[in-house]
Amino acid sequence: MTNKVYTGVGSRRAPLDVQQLLSRRAQELAIQGYTLRSGAAPGADTAFEWGAIAGKGKTEIWLPWRGFDGHKSPLVPSDEAFHMAAQFHPAWNRCSEAAKKFHARNCHQVMGADLKTPSDFVLYWTKSGKAEGGTGQALRIARHFGIPTEWVTVSDSAGKVNESPPSRGTQLWQTKVLEFAQLITHGDADHQKWLLESANNFIHGLPVKRP
Repeated sequence: MTNKVYTGVGSRRAPLDVQQLLSRRAQELAIQGYTLRSGAAPGADTAFEWGAIAGKGKTEIWLPWRGFDGHKSPLVPSDEAFHMAAQFHPAWNRCSEAAKKFHARNCHQVMGADLKTPSDFVLYWTKSGKAEGGTGQALRIARHFGIPTEWVTVSDSAGKVNESPPSRGTQLWQTKVLEFAQLITHGDADHQKWLLESANNFIHGLPVKRP
């Protein structure tokens, strides 16, 4: 049986309504058996991860370095990922060491742990739909290897995209709740129930509380 895997990435400044849409898409895909590859950054990445959790799906979360934003994933870039990233970034020599780690982890988000197992498709959100920042790196790699990409957007009742990003405090709270979620013992039924309820609350715009 072929594994079904997709990449879910995007801007840290994704508005809350966009984040909730991304979470719903991720939840649906998790229920369909897809594994999410993402990067744990606040905003779009976090929204995709919440959705995968709500759908009881598998995740493959790639961090630029261990402990990034308190996340407990052990997945960090390989040496080969840095070589690949340098090939796709238009100004690699001008990137800081930290930026290089972010761009290298983007390679794994699209091409898997061995850099030879591409995602089936890439879902992403940026304000303009254009390739920018770390999302741009992921899109350049995907398009080079012929991987389908989809810009996910949402319109309000007036037909315009709500471009107001969540406050920094809201972003940090979402990240901290995910950080707390990583500490949960998988065998604890009460904590698992809290995690699923919290993920679903986030998707539907309801308060997310610590247990």
